Amino acid sequence: MKALLILLVRLAVAVFYRRIDVSGLERLPRSSPVLYAANHGNSLADGLVLMAKMPRPPAFASAVFLFKKPVLGWFLRKLGCVPIHRAIDAGADPSDNRKSLAELGDKLRTGQTVAIFPEGISRHEPKVQKIKVGTARLAFGAEEAAGWNLDLHVVPVGLQWEDSPRWRSAARIVVGEPIAATDYLETYNEHPRRAMTEFTRDLESQLRSLSLHANSWQERTEAMLAARSYIAEWNRGAVKQPPAIDSPEQQSQAGSSTAELFLVWRKRAETQAPEDAARISRRLTRFGRALDALGLRPDELDSASSMSRVAARLAMRSAMWIIGLPIAAWGRVNAYIAERAVVAFERRFNPDGIVAHSTWLLIPGLVIAPIFFAIQSAILIALLIWFGVSWWLSILAGLVYFVSLPGAWIASLRFRDLRQDGIRWARAAKILQGRRRLIPRLLRERAAISRQVESLIGTLSES
Repeated sequence: MKALLILLVRLAVAVFYRRIDVSGLERLPRSSPVLYAANHGNSLADGLVLMAKMPRPPAFASAVFLFKKPVLGWFLRKLGCVPIHRAIDAGADPSDNRKSLAELGDKLRTGQTVAIFPEGISRHEPKVQKIKVGTARLAFGAEEAAGWNLDLHVVPVGLQWEDSPRWRSAARIVVGEPIAATDYLETYNEHPRRAMTEFTRDLESQLRSLSLHANSWQERTEAMLAARSYIAEWNRGAVKQPPAIDSPEQQSQAGSSTAELFLVWRKRAETQAPEDAARISRRLTRFGRALDALGLRPDELDSASSMSRVAARLAMRSAMWIIGLPIAAWGRVNAYIAERAVVAFERRFNPDGIVAHSTWLLIPGLVIAPIFFAIQSAILIALLIWFGVSWWLSILAGLVYFVSLPGAWIASLRFRDLRQDGIRWARAAKILQGRRRLIPRLLRERAAISRQVESLIGTLSES
């Protein structure tokens, strides 16, 4: 059952998110027990993404109130997740966490992989919250129970979300340097509390560096805009300082790396050169507003440099729209009831938005949608038999119908992306008809921003 649910999780994550890049997998220990410690800004979806994308899918610790929800609680238990009793949850007793930590420790000692969120709370903010000592207690407790022969490694994992609650957004998973619990053994024997404090400090330092830790959403948006502009100019050969990439396939990773460098520079500039920081902030704000008006990204300005290219983009998307319309329509019509049921479930059990919207679409969708697909298939089989079709042919038709529904539903959901993409380019074409000089100005602005970013990359690389 667990293997099947993990397969469904991977399918759901692939549908919900447009792209998820993973870097640093070579740092993962191959055989020793692993405890993933990740930042927590997207509710239960954080755990599902780790389960879907990491080579050793973990069971994860999750807030106890989630286990009390219908469908969701059953799903978490079948995945082997363990409830955590937080003081902020109504009716929870934090003293019960001794049993939870013991259960997680047992999983680690039997070779299972576990994921924990050291912040202890999911908060949609662009920075890592204060790290609690629970990860240290779990790691040291598991090692102590095994006579410090477990060889447990705590692996910091940075989750970087483009826009975490939004449908078809993108994300990046960055694996940090593993922290061996035994490295703190000497300090732990002398002073356990000091060892936990040092471990927690080291873990928090890594998580901040892996997760695009920004002071505000505006600062994070500016960093990503600067990074994407720089990558676009680097691809054109306009800037020479490589953004730490070895191949075109790593461009999205390089974008995040460049954004990290930009945030480091900005932090220094705010104290050492505040005028420079304010100047580039204003420039990025103006540039971002102009791009938003067009509905384009920095890397799409080259394709929008002439009306013929814009028309070609629109023609290609129109052709794809026509080809994909029948499949999308089939999926949309036949999955309509299932989709409405999932949305109704989310509104019923998450009316105040306490849990991220994506969580309530991902997990119930994995359970509720297949149930409705099975009911629809059973109805089809019954109707065919009632109309005189042989029972075996009716069952075969029902099975084919059932198997076709998930794929057609996914096609209809992806079809929305294509529609939005066409709308973006149509809006750009309308604006460009009356403002022919806009794109050249934006290209010059992108080049100017990239030269500034190139300078700071070179400065930070030397320091």
